[in-house]
Amino acid sequence: MKIDGQHAIGPFKSMVTDSFTQYNSNGVGVSVTNDGYAQIVSLFTINSDVSVYAGSGGQCDITNSNSSFGNYGLVADGVGARQYTGIITTSAAENSSIFEIDVNVPIFAVTSDGYDYLSGKLQLITDGNHNFEVGSQVVLNDITLPNQNSDIFTVATVSSPNSIDIYVGPSDSGSVTLGNSPTVKQYIPRPFDGQAVYFNELYKSVKKITITNSGDGYTSSPNVTISDPSETWGITATATATVVNGKVTEIDLLSEGRGYTSNPSILIDPPTSGTQATASLTMDLDYYLITESTPISSGITTITVSDTVPYAVGVGSTVPFFKQSRVLASGHSFEYIGSGTDLINSLPSRGGIPIQENETDMRNGGLVVYTSTDQTGNFRIGDGIVINQQTSEISGDAYTKSLFSNITPYILALGGE
Repeated sequence: MKIDGQHAIGPFKSMVTDSFTQYNSNGVGVSVTNDGYAQIVSLFTINSDVSVYAGSGGQCDITNSNSSFGNYGLVADGVGARQYTGIITTSAAENSSIFEIDVNVPIFAVTSDGYDYLSGKLQLITDGNHNFEVGSQVVLNDITLPNQNSDIFTVATVSSPNSIDIYVGPSDSGSVTLGNSPTVKQYIPRPFDGQAVYFNELYKSVKKITITNSGDGYTSSPNVTISDPSETWGITATATATVVNGKVTEIDLLSEGRGYTSNPSILIDPPTSGTQATASLTMDLDYYLITESTPISSGITTITVSDTVPYAVGVGSTVPFFKQSRVLASGHSFEYIGSGTDLINSLPSRGGIPIQENETDMRNGGLVVYTSTDQTGNFRIGDGIVINQQTSEISGDAYTKSLFSNITPYILALGGE
C-alpha cells in the first residue's frame, strides 16, 4: 500500500484501512511519503523487507497490528521538504528551549501562467526569485481554479528560480482565470507538534556502531576511540567493546555525542598479537521537535522545542521548518523481525534468528513512537522501558528492578498473602 502525498490534491493525502493482511516477500508493506498520512487498524505483514515505512514527512498511525518475520518492522526516515524558514528576533542563551521567530514571507505577483487541463498542472511565473522547494506549500490569491475550493497547494516542480508547477486538478473546460492582482506566497501555519527545526546548522550525533571486522587475538576489551566533534560545545561520543573467544563481538554506544558536522572516525585498539578489529558509524541528524507555539501575530511566533539547544542562538539566525516523518503505533506485535524475507528460512525451526533492534528504526531524524510485544512476550514502551515477562523485570535507560521485590512489600503491608 503506497500513499504518496505528491500524487494527491488537497489537504488530507490520506488512506484509511482495516483488516489488511499481506504476504509481501522482500517488499514494503505500507509506504507513506511526501506528507502523506495513513490510519491503519489490524494490519498484518509477513516477510516484508520493511513492514511500515514513513519518509519525507509522511505519517502512519497504526493500532492493534502485527509485523511478522522480514528485515525491519516500523521505519521512520527523515523529514519532508523545507516548508519555510523563520528568523530569530530575540537572542537566546545556550541551553534555551524557547525561541521567538519571525515567519513573515514575501508575496510574489504572478505575471503569466500556463494550465494543462488534462493533467491538472498549473505553471506560475513569479516576479522575483521565490526560493520555493519541491514539496513546499503555497497559497494562491486572486486566481480562479476549476473544481477547487482550496487555495493551498504543494509545489510539484521548480523549473527555474521564478517558475513553479503545481497540480490543481484536471478540468473539462480547461479554464484558469487570473484576477487583477494574482499572487503566490509560501503557506505559513502556526507551528505544530509534528514539525522539526534546527538553528543555523544541522548537527549530527552517533546513532549506531557496526562491527566490520571482529579481529582476533584479544585477551581483554580494547579501547574504542571516536574522534572529537568540531564545535567547542560538542561532546565526544564514547563506546565500549566486548570480547568473546578473542574476538570483538559487540560494541555498546555509551554516549551519542553532539556537535558533529561530519562523520567522525572510530578506532579499536589492536590486540597484542592478532588481527585488529574495525567498525563503522551510523550518524543521526539532530533536529529539534516543536512541542508548542503561540499564535502567529504580525508574523511573530514563539516556539518551544523538545530539547534545550546547547549553544547560543543570536538574532538573525535562520530556523528552517520541516514536517517530521513519524510512525505512531499502539499495541503492535513483532514476531521474529530481522529473521529475513524468505518464507521458509525465516522460520525459527529453519534457523531464522530475530534481531530485536530491527523492530523499530529511526533514521535521519524520523520518529517511531510505539508500545509493542515481541515473540517472547516482552512488552516495550518505546526504546526506554521493557517489561520482561519471563523474569518479571522492568528495565530501562535508568533502572532495572524486579516487579516481585517492588510489589510484595506493598501486598504484605496490606495484610495480603
